[in-house]
Amino acid sequence: MPLLKYGLDTGAIAAVIQGSSLALTQAQMVPEDATYGYLLTEDEHDPRTWQEQYAIVDGDVSPKTALTITATPNPFAADGVGTCAITVTPFQACTLLVNGTPYTLVEEDATVLLTSDVPATFAVSLAADVTAWALPLTVEAS
Repeated sequence: MPLLKYGLDTGAIAAVIQGSSLALTQAQMVPEDATYGYLLTEDEHDPRTWQEQYAIVDGDVSPKTALTITATPNPFAADGVGTCAITVTPFQACTLLVNGTPYTLVEEDATVLLTSDVPATFAVSLAADVTAWALPLTVEAS
């Protein structure tokens, strides 16, 4: 039975604790913790899945919205003129990381445009988000 340790202020799952017995698992709870809450669950997931795809909302496990990162076109021409539009669907205000650089998407500016004058590979991912998750994407300029 996993124990989910989550931020009281965000609901983000910070750790998934699994002891060899229920007593050992419960012993990991810090009484009166002002920063983290603890939730025992019978659901079984890979720890990365818990942290990536779920959050704690009002004391219950809640799935995050699954977003899809799309690059159009991919690959795109590395000629300094061609562009690739990066979007998320369904649209949700969020921050994308392109090779580690953050780009905030908002309703008024919902696309990141990439261009390159040399062949390059761009790693695109969703920055840590307590409401959504997305699989990362690789974009090629060739």
